[in-house]
Amino acid sequence: MQPSIDLRLRAMIKAMKESIAPAIDPSNQTALEQAKVVAGSLDLIRQQIDYVHWFEAVDVLAHAALIEALTEVDANSVSATIQADAADAKTLPARWQCSLATLRDANNALRESIAGLTADFAACEDPDIRSRVAGIIIRHEEDQLRRERAFVAPTGFDVFPESLLPLEKVLEIPGQFSIKAERHS
Repeated sequence: MQPSIDLRLRAMIKAMKESIAPAIDPSNQTALEQAKVVAGSLDLIRQQIDYVHWFEAVDVLAHAALIEALTEVDANSVSATIQADAADAKTLPARWQCSLATLRDANNALRESIAGLTADFAACEDPDIRSRVAGIIIRHEEDQLRRERAFVAPTGFDVFPESLLPLEKVLEIPGQFSIKAERHS
C-alpha cells in the first residue's frame, strides 16, 4: 500500500513537532524557530497540494490570455513565435497527462515573453498603446494577486483577510472552464 502524500506530510509535521523540536536545546532559539517554520511550511504544503496543478493550469491560461490581449493591441509587436507558444500553452491544461513540471515550464516561458513584451510596449512612442497595455496588465495582475493571496491564505499573514476570496473561486476562469476540486481532509 502506498501512503498518501497527505499522510506522509502529516507524519513529518508530527515528527517535527513531537520529536525533533522538543529535542532541540531550548537555548537555541533560532533552531526552535526554524523547526516551527518547517512544520508550518509542511502544513501549508499539505493544504495546498490538491490545488497546485490547478493553480499552475489557471496561470498558464491567464498568461496565454494576456499575450492574446497584448496581440490585439498591436499584433506587429508580438512575434509569431510568442503567439504560437501562447496558443500551445493553452492546450496543456486540457491534457490529463500534463505534468506539473510541464505547466510550470510553460508558465516560466510565458512570463519571460510577457516581461519582454512589457518592456517593448513601455518603449512604444504611441501613448494610446502604452495606456491600453498598462490597463490590460493591471487587470491581469489584479487577478494574479487574488489567486496568489488565496493560495497562501492559510498562513494567516494576509493584511486584508476580509477581502480574500475562496481558492476555488479565484481558480475559475469565466467563459473558459471551471474545475471542481474536492478537498480530502
